[in-house]
This record gives sequence, C-alpha cells and structure tokens, in this order.
Amino acid sequence: MRMLAAVSALVLLAGCSGLELTERALVLGAGLDLTEDGRVSLTAQFYKPGRTEAQSRGLRAFFNITTIGNSVFEAIRDIPLHLGRKAQWSHMQTIVVGERMAKSPRLAESLDFFFRDDEPRLTSRFVVARGEAKSYLNKEPHIEKSVSRLLRNIQRTSNRISGKTPDVTLLELEVALGSETKTIVVPYAVPEAEMGDAPVFFGGAVIKNGRMIGRLSPQEVMYYLMLKNEFRSGIITVPCGEGKRHESLEVMKVKTKIMPAVRRDDLHVKIAMAVQGTVRELTCSRTDSAGGVERYERKIAEVIEERLRRSIRAYERMKADVIGIGNEVYKADPKTWRQWKEDWDERLQRIQYDFDIRVDVINEGLEEGKSVSEI
Repeated sequence: MRMLAAVSALVLLAGCSGLELTERALVLGAGLDLTEDGRVSLTAQFYKPGRTEAQSRGLRAFFNITTIGNSVFEAIRDIPLHLGRKAQWSHMQTIVVGERMAKSPRLAESLDFFFRDDEPRLTSRFVVARGEAKSYLNKEPHIEKSVSRLLRNIQRTSNRISGKTPDVTLLELEVALGSETKTIVVPYAVPEAEMGDAPVFFGGAVIKNGRMIGRLSPQEVMYYLMLKNEFRSGIITVPCGEGKRHESLEVMKVKTKIMPAVRRDDLHVKIAMAVQGTVRELTCSRTDSAGGVERYERKIAEVIEERLRRSIRAYERMKADVIGIGNEVYKADPKTWRQWKEDWDERLQRIQYDFDIRVDVINEGLEEGKSVSEI
C-alpha cells in the first residue's frame, strides 16, 4: 500500500500528461480578438517565474504571447512555437474579449474550448472590452503583479462596493447561455487614458444568443443587479430639486422577489423589493423625527421605482430579457413558455409591471438627522 502511494506521488510530481514543470508555462489570463479575415487572435498572459534581476528592478512579472488560428485551440497549440513550453490553463484568472469578437457569432464558438477543456477554471472572470482585448493585457497595473489579476479584482471589488459592475464567472456565463432566455450582462471595460494605463470598468455588455447586442450604463447595471437579487452594496444618490445638489443612501442589503402571473394571453410581473440602508449624506431632507424618516424612506422608494422602470425600458429597447423573466415563466408554467418562446422578444414589450418598494433606514450616521449646514 505504501509502495502504491509513493508511486502515485512521483506521478503527480512529474505533472499531468508526463510533462515536468519546466516544460509548462502558467497562463494568468487570455484575450480573444477577431482578425480582419475572421480568424481568432489569442493573447495569453504568462507568469514569469523567479526573482530575476529585471523583476527586482520593478519590471513586469508577466509577459504576453499572441498567436492566430482558425480556432482557439489551434492558436493555443501554436504557443510552444514562440515559448518552447506548453501553456498550462489551470491558473487562469480572467478572459478579456474584444468588442469586435464579442459582437460576432464567433464569440460562442471561441468560448467552447474554455467550457470543454479540463484545465481552465470555470471560476475565471469574464470581461468584454472596448477595442482590442490584446491592448488591455499590455497595460501596466497600478498595484497587482498582472493585468489579469487586476481585472479580476476590479470586477469582484467593484461589484461588492459600488454595485455598478456585474461579477461574472465562466460557469455563470455558460449557465446563462444555456438557459431559456440565453441572456446575461457581463462587465464592460474601457481604457483609462487620463489616470494611467490600467483599464476601468464602465457598466455592462449584454450577451444574448452567444454575442453582444448592446450595453448598459453603470447605473442601469446597478438596478439590473437589484432586479436579479445580486446587489451587494452601493450608493443611491437622490437629487434635491432641480439643482445639482444630491444626498446619498448607502444600500446595505436588497432582497428582491419577481412574481410573474399569466393572465389569459398576457403577462403581469410583480416586483417586491426590500431595501435597507444607511444615510451617508443629507442635503435637503431631515430624519430627526419619525415623520421625517418616513418621508425620506418614501422619497428613496420613489426614486428606486422610477429608475427601475427606466432600466427595464432600456432592456426592452434591446429586446433582451436580461432579468430572466422568461426563465421564471418556464419554471412556473413550461407549457405556456413553449407557446410564448418563439415571439418572446415581442412579448417583452407588453409586460405590465407592478412594484412594491420598501426602504428601511437602519442608521443615520454620527450626526443628527439633518444636514450639517443646518446644525
């Protein structure tokens, strides 16, 4: 028994497929672009091992190699022609897709390798980028050791703190594209030329039927996450009259329930949402009395409902069921869904929405319940 365990350990140390570690290169991230002649341009970002003299002088701990092929796998198998090592995909953190590729039917084809092969992590993050993906992987990160890690951390932290960016893994993308509505919103990145070379996330890209069909603004993404019951934290700003003055509520918790109801040949959707938050800035409201708190909560609820309706109208213009109402209809009434599925994009325009928004202020901060300018 001990002999068997020792042999197994030696096999593991030798690595999978009989390759030593010195014959492998760890992929940190990948960029997918579409060339002018319709081929796949793959940019792989690799970890540069060891504390070399160049790294000790503050130079990059990663490098990129770009290969072109008729498919992703062909481009991958050309990497050893440049590197002399086989690419190891088990440490990949982010996939960046250029906008031309994202809008092409070839997007779904190009992702098949990452879903099918046993090496890539399905927890890797997915990003659509304005311009070419290759240019983002060549950026210089502010703090992180690689752009791949930077993009992953921006996505995760921005989703958790600001609520204006979706946090999407390859697994979630695969599940969404295999659902009845085949629609999902993924992060959208743009270059931040004014503040440095690193990229910045700006709203979301709507993926439907395997390709990008439109974009959502950062605020539309925030209310999309609320509707999807995936909102973790963020700020709701409320205008004071017609001027530029605003006050802020930090949303600490959102719980949403979407309840579709089939009535003859129409669909009515009730959206119940409970919001808990903390007052962060008061400018024109007062919460130093029970009546003041109730008025403030009603004001926030009205603003949320108005912005939810505005966001839903944006989804309808794209004919995209981004919040997955069709999936809910399918689960509740498969027979009706089979009848509606073919013309679902048109039916989306006719859905009637009823909102029940409830806001609960759980903390007013360290100051009294009025603006500091009034104290």
